[in-house]
Amino acid sequence: MSENNYIKDIVLSNKNREFKLYALQLANMIRIRNNNVLYIFDEVGTGKTISAGLCIIELLNSMDSGENLNVSIITENSVKEQFKAKLEEHLSLTIGSWGEYKEKKYLIKLIGNHPSRLSEKSSEIYDLIIIDEAHIFTNNDNAKKYEKVKQLKAKKLIFLTATPLRNNGKGLEFYAEIAAQIVGENQEKLEERLNWEFSDPELLCTTFNPYSPLTRYFKDITRKLIIDEDSDKYNILNNEISPIRLIPEVWDISKIEGIVNKQDCVYKKIVEILNKNKENRFLIFIMSKLETITSTNKSEMNLKYRFENDKDNFEEWKFEEWKKGRKYEKNTYYVLTGGGSGENRDIINCFRTCKDDTLPTVIITNYQTSEVGVDFPGYNYVINYHINSSPSKIEQRFGRIDRMDSIFDELKMCFVINSQNKDTSTKNFKSAMEAFIKEYLTFFPSKNCLICAEMMDILEELNDNEKNTLEDYYKKYSTNEGDIKQIYNYCKSGHKNNYEIKEKLETLGFKNYSQIKSCKKIDELRKLLKRQAEKQIKKILKRNEEIKNLKKQLSDVSDNTAGISDKILFSDDARLVNQIESDDAVRKIMESKRFKFFKYKIIDLLM
Repeated sequence: MSENNYIKDIVLSNKNREFKLYALQLANMIRIRNNNVLYIFDEVGTGKTISAGLCIIELLNSMDSGENLNVSIITENSVKEQFKAKLEEHLSLTIGSWGEYKEKKYLIKLIGNHPSRLSEKSSEIYDLIIIDEAHIFTNNDNAKKYEKVKQLKAKKLIFLTATPLRNNGKGLEFYAEIAAQIVGENQEKLEERLNWEFSDPELLCTTFNPYSPLTRYFKDITRKLIIDEDSDKYNILNNEISPIRLIPEVWDISKIEGIVNKQDCVYKKIVEILNKNKENRFLIFIMSKLETITSTNKSEMNLKYRFENDKDNFEEWKFEEWKKGRKYEKNTYYVLTGGGSGENRDIINCFRTCKDDTLPTVIITNYQTSEVGVDFPGYNYVINYHINSSPSKIEQRFGRIDRMDSIFDELKMCFVINSQNKDTSTKNFKSAMEAFIKEYLTFFPSKNCLICAEMMDILEELNDNEKNTLEDYYKKYSTNEGDIKQIYNYCKSGHKNNYEIKEKLETLGFKNYSQIKSCKKIDELRKLLKRQAEKQIKKILKRNEEIKNLKKQLSDVSDNTAGISDKILFSDDARLVNQIESDDAVRKIMESKRFKFFKYKIIDLLM
């Protein structure tokens, strides 16, 4: 590996900068030698882009002089400039045109993941394809992308994503199928290997095996295994500290005195936090551009207007609209929507690299623009004005601020809900919590982005409210024939808009209306609705029993669940939530025979 002094040059050239290379990143150079397919499923913010770049360098090292390397990186359009900047700035790789490395030429292309762009590349055979945010290709909503990406061909393939699984823990089979089609390996064997790697969630992130095609490491584990250079001697140290995730917080507008809408809730909470410390910065996720319209006659649904116009006349807390390059004495806000347009790319790059007081105090952004792959290391609060029902997408949002180069020591996730008047976000919040605890953690060790004692109480309260509603329905369907006829006619008439009936049927657990349509008489429908209400009530009682059990487990750990605020969590048959201490994981890795042996190979990369 003596050829690899290119890596030593990278370490030395970045010595006085914030950028560092880590042992677990460099281990991927060994890993790509032993596998045609890699699954780098490390936590958000662990430097997966750099790991992929190091794999490219390793492939260049393994080539003979005069050979060419052809690489394609598939990613979101909004992230392309950021991906390019990291590889060019930190690894000195040329992107978009032919580069040269020790008498070898290479071409690295960044390709958007739109189906039409993937179709254009299906006739080429690459030496390496890197699929960034690979989970996008396994979602039902992206069937066209899934079919098109399978038409690509390469000798080696790397998947990059921090959230590879769906809510229910499924999805591994899609990676195996994509890999089999692209590199021409046996799909069944690929799937068997993946399932075996995932069979023990704890071992997944506490062992070191450079022969394994899959990694699931976390920032605090990665950062504590740092490469250090001192008098030409390189060591792997255990000395870096990551930002701490604080316990998530719920802002329930139905329980805050004087608050009548979400905009007021967010605004007042931010002002309270800034009163304690003006250095705080906030990233607010909204649904779409609709919530940032500027028309004053829609101010009640206009978050941007709320920051512009303080109706409580707190002049000192009026926010100015931020413009790049200017310094402000007052707090500022900026609306970031619209994806990867030229102007947005410039602004996004500014937010990635700038960490001083020229940043806006508040960024209001839609999930389409900033939920995946965009970095905000100068921010320490994520506020979910719009809440997604997927725990993996909520984790992606936390990852926007939870970066290797974050300037804050503590980070916080907040959720805006209304437990009394359940809007879509409140329903999604409930779904995400249940999926995270009961399903997602069962398959995949993850950091906490949803659990706290208060949230357990809210979840129990939401379940009780739903149970009371179902019991009310049950009584109605025993006595009120008019209500049953209304449902009967609604389903028979092609589901004409009637939100009230639609919501009732959702609460009763009907995913489609085929059972209702098959009822020939009103009395048949009455019996069906009562049975369905009883069934849903039993489910809620079971869920509440599970919540009580979980709350007891959490109280065994810590009175206020602070003990799990920044731990790695997973579920098993015995307990709903288990913890892994990052220091324990680091110790196990460093004491393992494989790591002791391979760390000298890693260090040899630098000599």
